[in-house]
Amino acid sequence: TATENLNLKELLKEYIEQASSDIKTVRGIIPLTPDHISFLCSDSDDYLETVEYIKDWFEVSKELPHSGRRVTIGKLKEVFKVGDLELRYIEIAEPKPVKVDVTRKIDHLSFIPSNYEEFLSKSGELSMDLYDQVQIGDVKLCKWRTENCIFEVRSKGVGEENGIEQPFKV
Repeated sequence: TATENLNLKELLKEYIEQASSDIKTVRGIIPLTPDHISFLCSDSDDYLETVEYIKDWFEVSKELPHSGRRVTIGKLKEVFKVGDLELRYIEIAEPKPVKVDVTRKIDHLSFIPSNYEEFLSKSGELSMDLYDQVQIGDVKLCKWRTENCIFEVRSKGVGEENGIEQPFKV
């Protein structure tokens, strides 16, 4: 895991580059602001090692319980930029307790639309697979799968939702 962590920034960059054409398609429907990228660890030890490795990347972070596992949300000291995409947050997650043989990977890339309901109403234009739509507290989110990546579109940013940052304008 320690060696794999040395390549984490490259892995994040490669994921975003592979997803770039899909990102343009999604952003073409309604203005979207990048929110975060989520990294799924293979087990609890991997989670703790990864959080320890990247804690210096964070200006501030918060560990939260979510679906029976730990998730750390970190606001980056420096914007992570790939092309015209700028991310301020990384989410590091343990696997859900019911999952076995989880592969260490990028889980999803998250965006906030200028208007969540309008995005949903126009989302039929996407040639992507909508496979999850939930509401957690006052945050609505949906997930779309393409060949290259998973997109999460949320009504509120992860930093705002978890008290890491004040609301910001899209």
